[in-house]
Amino acid sequence: MIGRSKKEVFSLVVERIWKKVKGWKECFLSRARKEVLIKVVAQAIPSFIISCYRIPVEVCNDIERILARFWWGAKGGFRGIAEFNLSLLGKQFWRLQRDEGSLLGRVSKSIYFPNCNILEAKVGYTPSYAWRSVFVAKELVTEGSRWHIGDGLQVYVCKENWILNSSGFKCLSDPKDSDMEMTFYDLIIHEICCWNRDLVEKLFSPGEAIQIMSIPLSMIRLGDERIWHGEADGYYSVKSAYKLISNKNVASKSGMSIHAHSNFWKKLCFAKLVWFALPMGIRVPENLSLIDWVKSFLDCPKPSLVPVVCTTLWKFWYARNSKVFDNKYLMPKNVAQKAIDHSREYASSAGSLVEKALALRWGLQLSKDLSFSKVVILSDVLAVVDCVNCIRSVADISLIVVDCRNILNSFAIFSVVFIGRIKNFEAHFLVKIGICTGPRTWLGLIPPEIVPILCV
Repeated sequence: MIGRSKKEVFSLVVERIWKKVKGWKECFLSRARKEVLIKVVAQAIPSFIISCYRIPVEVCNDIERILARFWWGAKGGFRGIAEFNLSLLGKQFWRLQRDEGSLLGRVSKSIYFPNCNILEAKVGYTPSYAWRSVFVAKELVTEGSRWHIGDGLQVYVCKENWILNSSGFKCLSDPKDSDMEMTFYDLIIHEICCWNRDLVEKLFSPGEAIQIMSIPLSMIRLGDERIWHGEADGYYSVKSAYKLISNKNVASKSGMSIHAHSNFWKKLCFAKLVWFALPMGIRVPENLSLIDWVKSFLDCPKPSLVPVVCTTLWKFWYARNSKVFDNKYLMPKNVAQKAIDHSREYASSAGSLVEKALALRWGLQLSKDLSFSKVVILSDVLAVVDCVNCIRSVADISLIVVDCRNILNSFAIFSVVFIGRIKNFEAHFLVKIGICTGPRTWLGLIPPEIVPILCV
């Protein structure tokens, strides 16, 4: 039972840490040994308690102060206990919303949210301290997660997090012919399992329409799933949650005045010349911070600008290193040209992981339609091969992988094997032919364009 004074209750944790550290101070320890003791012993003492209860800020500060004095011999230093506490509570909240059928999920649902899901729940009247502690992480989980579209029945277009942008995964368009209750189910032509292009382009901005129609749909109409954006497999992790909290705290403290932004850009004459040397002739605004300016490009309706901006920023770092370490000055127009060349190389590459998974599904479906009984797939995309073979999971292609497994089960003998890109050169050459001439299928013959390569 936790009373009114939370600080007094959790002061036992502070005392245990203090007793440990007090014994260590009597020894002459190196920095490496101190670091091991802090990470392995001291920070592990409150781990169980802070994963179940929200610790008062005063208690977190006391713990950080003790560790800082042990490390530095001074008062300032270690931080992050409060953030670590919140990220651990987020893991409990994530488990409750992912598995309401567990014992804890069933008990919590019957008491606190019997008529809705946990994301729609309220704190309630006279709740336990454990529930209030876990409920604090609701905002964190909501902010860091998004929907992975399946059949679209659960995802409201204007309310839910689903789109990949820097505005909290929210849709920025304002569909005129729909209301707030429109779901993604209404945007899908279910008979042929594809997006209703005309309706999507009518209701959304060009950038968001492209993003919607690039979302792959499952052939067997699997349900929608909430995934954690900070991890490739879509599952919540304390590490990525802690990083999200830390970045948010840094962003809230990094405000600058318009005058400060103007002075910042005035010092970057080289950067302004590079941006203007790009074919788009980008002019740098003096009333925005660098972060806000880059975010405006990531949210723009022209996805083709994103790789250009990213490669240009990378080339800035390369130019800086050339000057600092090799004393070699690169001309702004040369930096801009290199950025354009790399962005074009990226755009002409084999495509994203989703596209490669879709290509595998198409090939398997074609093999099934042709009544093949034995299929061997050789791919140089290790992530897709591992997902199909149940070695790992990638959230963005999980629905496509399920389709691939279902098709593979229709064959008498099948295997999906990874090979190096060099050994799969012929396949990439055929892809380039298809890009130039349009989709083509070769059955029972060798394409004449590839004969010289096979004879080498």
